[in-house]
Parts: sequence; C-alpha cells; structure tokens
Amino acid sequence: MPRLVDSALSALILLVCAPLIAVIALAIRLESRGPVFYRQERIGKDGKPFLLFKFRKMPKDLPKQGPMLTGRFDPRLTHVGRFME
Repeated sequence: MPRLVDSALSALILLVCAPLIAVIALAIRLESRGPVFYRQERIGKDGKPFLLFKFRKMPKDLPKQGPMLTGRFDPRLTHVGRFME
C-alpha cells in the first residue's frame, strides 16, 4: 500500500511541475547548445551506482578542472543556471 501511495503522489507532483520543467528546459535550450540535462553516476544504497539527472547549469564545453564547488556568483554558470542556483 505505501508503494502505491508513493507512486500516485509522485505522479501527481510530476504532473503539477511539468509546465515549470518545460519552461526551464526551453530556457536552457535557447541559452546554450548542448543537452538540457546533466547526467552523473553516483553511488547509492549498498554501494550500488545509479544515474542522476539534473538540469544543466553550465556550458557544455567547459575545460576539465576537476571537482569544484559552485556558488551563486561562479563565472562558469549560465544565466539560467545562476537563476536556478
């Protein structure tokens, strides 16, 4: 029963948020070339890897500098990325 409630609530929230998701995706697409989503493999429960999807906040062709923390005024952020930060 709890799984059914979780699934129904998740579907409802996704339906309500769909227009906002579409607007953000369109803004990212219009501002810079490349994919709308950023994919990254992370380690989850019991050490099992999973694929994480996030909206892309930086240009696609940034030089590799290793892991860095970002902040609101990071110059690498796009305008949409700065808004989402």
